[in-house]
Amino acid sequence: MFNGAFHSAVIGMALVGLDGRLIRVNPSFADMLGYPAGELEGQRFQAVTHPDDLAADTEQFEAVLRGDIDHYRLEKRYLRKDGKVAHGMLSVSVVRDAGGHAELFVSQIEDIGARKLAERAAREEAERLALAFEVMEGGPWQYDIAGGVFTMSSYLTRFVCGDGHGGIDADDFQARIHPDDRPAASFMALLANETDRAVAHFRIRVHDDEYRWVRSTAKLLRDGAGQPESIVGITIDINEERSRQARLQMEAESDPLTGLLNRRGFDRRAAAGWGGLVLIDLDHFKAVNDGHGHAVGDAVLCEAARRIRATVRAGDIVARLGGDEFAVLLVEDEGGDHAALAERLLAALQAPYLVDGARIAASASIGVAPRNHGGEAAAGLLVRADAALYEAKRGGRAGWRIAA
Repeated sequence: MFNGAFHSAVIGMALVGLDGRLIRVNPSFADMLGYPAGELEGQRFQAVTHPDDLAADTEQFEAVLRGDIDHYRLEKRYLRKDGKVAHGMLSVSVVRDAGGHAELFVSQIEDIGARKLAERAAREEAERLALAFEVMEGGPWQYDIAGGVFTMSSYLTRFVCGDGHGGIDADDFQARIHPDDRPAASFMALLANETDRAVAHFRIRVHDDEYRWVRSTAKLLRDGAGQPESIVGITIDINEERSRQARLQMEAESDPLTGLLNRRGFDRRAAAGWGGLVLIDLDHFKAVNDGHGHAVGDAVLCEAARRIRATVRAGDIVARLGGDEFAVLLVEDEGGDHAALAERLLAALQAPYLVDGARIAASASIGVAPRNHGGEAAAGLLVRADAALYEAKRGGRAGWRIAA
């Protein structure tokens, strides 16, 4: 029975003599070390033991010979026939005679190579993760729902509170979020068990009193009964990313000559509700380009853009739609005097333009479309303002009209 169990055991087994020689090995142990069983038998265990683990194994082996212990267990490395290293968990028991003297050692060797590889992979992954947290701003956090306890990792604490700080609770963290962003930073949908995952972008005041944009990704964890138990998440600094995106968007939506919004920027902002729209065309601008050159024409356009911005209100949006055509989106103002605004714009744009000592005379035609009902979209305003502008041009230019 022993022979059958020894031969068919799924773990390595070896009978070892008092001199350390492998008297008999089973196929599992031979396969683990890459030897034919017959070639492995007769070798001493010291010959297939990694040099760095030999002392610990020999010390235990000799303790058994002295009668100090009857068995031992240790993790050790073996040298395979191909020169590679095999990891094993060794369990050794002794067979003694009637007088208590050691006769034979029975060794069981579990191949733990796969486990060691997994441990190594997990350790390397943890090291990479720790390094990533070291170099980035932010880190993990956890919120225990039942206890109401909010715990920040040391990485997140360092980012929010500075070095040497012990951390803050959920209320303090919430108080640091920019008031305008607190609704976006809420994870109520997770707490209400409506979703398992949520992402929020918000500004948070960090240790230097500066607000930084962050992205916070959170996941709901449930207990064995499926009930919400805790929320885990990671919050990282995306301030530079937001700044870069804003810069790229500004560049994509800006007119490179005048610095005003271009048509793309105008269209994006026109989606909001506005109190009205003004369209402006510089009269006979082609003659400026033809008579003075495009450099002078560009200077006139830039000066016209400056004058328009200086004339309208701070909340109004000014854009160059193309060529010598400008548009102004007017903020909501039911009591606004559109005729007075048109007169101010006309006067500003009719003043002579001085470019490199040359005095350039110009004028403008203006069409104004106040919003005539609450649901009127920017497209409707644009059509009506364009019609009013056409009427101003047909009336001789250098004037304005207000759409009905």
